[in-house]
Amino acid sequence: GRTLVLLAGIAGLALHTRITEGFGLYAATGVLILRGLWHWHRTRDGSVTAALAAAATALAFIALACVVNNGRWGSPLNFSPPLQTQLFVQVDPHHLEVLMKHGAFNPLRLPVALFYYLAGMPFKAALVPFMEEYYAHPEGPRVPMLLAAPLAFILAGRGLRVLVTGSPNKILFPGLLVIAHALTAFVVLCAAWFAVRYSIELWGLISILAALGVRDTLRQPLFRHGRAIICLLIVMGMAVSGLSLLRYKLDSAGLPHETRFEWSRHLQPIFCPGAPLNGTVDQPPYLVSTSCPPVW
Repeated sequence: GRTLVLLAGIAGLALHTRITEGFGLYAATGVLILRGLWHWHRTRDGSVTAALAAAATALAFIALACVVNNGRWGSPLNFSPPLQTQLFVQVDPHHLEVLMKHGAFNPLRLPVALFYYLAGMPFKAALVPFMEEYYAHPEGPRVPMLLAAPLAFILAGRGLRVLVTGSPNKILFPGLLVIAHALTAFVVLCAAWFAVRYSIELWGLISILAALGVRDTLRQPLFRHGRAIICLLIVMGMAVSGLSLLRYKLDSAGLPHETRFEWSRHLQPIFCPGAPLNGTVDQPPYLVSTSCPPVW
């Protein structure tokens, strides 16, 4: 019972800090609350108290968000100021043009966004017209999730198989939880922006599917006889994640210019072999270019 109330509180905090993540967590928490009410309906035990307490907690955070939003932005349903007043739109009119023409969220963006997040999409020439038309500003460096955590995706695939082949009684609520977290992923994939930092909001869905697939995978011969392969996948994921983090740091403004220049001068031929060696101490060469391979 306390766990359900705690989950409702976490979802409420997420609603006030990251609306896309809060949206999915609220949906997942709602599923668990409905499950508790259904259990009470069947058994008439004390589970209804926890379900109602969790529902009250979730509603309280929603009411607080409405009050805050109304005070800050003039409407209880606005979680940010008008786009026209935001600095990143004012400095680049293309942002506003894309948003007014295609909206902040558009399902047509989903295939390209999947390609970007899962495979570290290179900015292929064939996709440039579509990206210029539908995206405000794609950010790099691109970190392919499939290579950063290959084992997690294998387990997630097994989890999806469990949902598809399992009996309805056993997969009903896990399936609803997957759908709830898929809502967050759907919103992120349809957004007018994509960047490495947004990929964190896709891991909720992957993690739930992976958790469902763990038990099924433990029974497979691949796990019993292929532990070396599993260890190799883990090491590969750690290496890709570490190198991607290094490149991300060198592309950010968080390091002193002199440090960025020295490291970039030595590492650019490795990360972006086709990019010209240029830059100065005040303007180090960036490790993101159209000539970079998909991974780096």
